[in-house]
Amino acid sequence: MPRVSDVFPAQFIRGADLAAPRDITLGAWRTEYLFGKEEYVLDLVGESSALRCGITLAHEIAAALGEDEMDRWPGRVVRIYGAGMKIKDKSTGEERDVIAIHAMASERDKAAKQDAKPGNGQIALSRSSDMNDDIPF
Repeated sequence: MPRVSDVFPAQFIRGADLAAPRDITLGAWRTEYLFGKEEYVLDLVGESSALRCGITLAHEIAAALGEDEMDRWPGRVVRIYGAGMKIKDKSTGEERDVIAIHAMASERDKAAKQDAKPGNGQIALSRSSDMNDDIPF
């Protein structure tokens, strides 16, 4: 007997698919017409499903990577996890429990570790006493 999940594979990762947090490697981003509007979609390296990227998730990924420019995200790693929330069903007006996808920094993100080293466009700060000098006005 065929399984529904085999006949209709998931096009996007769902919050309910995340039993535990996991790291994902981001691929290219694109727009796709979904549910009557243009949505941002992130392809994932080594995954058959993509990640639909709403405003909250996009801001969380940017914060996790320390990078607001989406063209610099491919190859970077973030940790995604599901968290429950209530939404109001548009057709019935009833509240429903859903699992939303959230993102945070991953220990596996090599680019973040390299960028944090002085010499990669970063300024090394010191706590020397000269930082306490009076500001001339």
